[in-house]
Amino acid sequence: MGAEYVDGQPIPTWKLINGICKESLAFETAQREGIPEILIQRAEELYNSAYRNQISKKKDQKRLSELYKMKNPSEVATVKCVLIAAREQPAPSTIGASSVYIMLRPDKKFYVGQTDDLEGRVRAHRLKEGMENASFLYFLVAVSIACQLETLLINQLPNYGFQLTNIADGSIVILYDPIIPEPSTA
Repeated sequence: MGAEYVDGQPIPTWKLINGICKESLAFETAQREGIPEILIQRAEELYNSAYRNQISKKKDQKRLSELYKMKNPSEVATVKCVLIAAREQPAPSTIGASSVYIMLRPDKKFYVGQTDDLEGRVRAHRLKEGMENASFLYFLVAVSIACQLETLLINQLPNYGFQLTNIADGSIVILYDPIIPEPSTA
């Protein structure tokens, strides 16, 4: 299917052309047709995890750039991290709220995730063998940026010496990150 780019957005011409399809317009079409953003984001996550090696790094960087444009960078960077100690549960204020969390595992490794059911996720993680005493850090975020922030953490934390047990959700390649400063050489 041919496409024209108008203001940086691909618009299908509805004409078949010779050649290889280099990108799908499925997500853009779904967005234009009013499919809920949360469904589109999840579809993109699944697509990216299945076809990671075939996805353009530039397109992923553009998506992350759009995240930063959504709000004033100082608003995105200002978060309140809350600790859930071993055997504690999340505060009732997390019910129905979107959050990004980091599980501090007993083996000194970390797991990064995002959820709209923090209590359920904490319970599920702690049911796994050896994880009964896992602690968590979390922060509440807007639903629209939870997946991107999860990806940001998964891609950046290893650069700062943190060992993660999950890397599959880190589908966006981050070339520049205005929120997390460059590592200090001092």
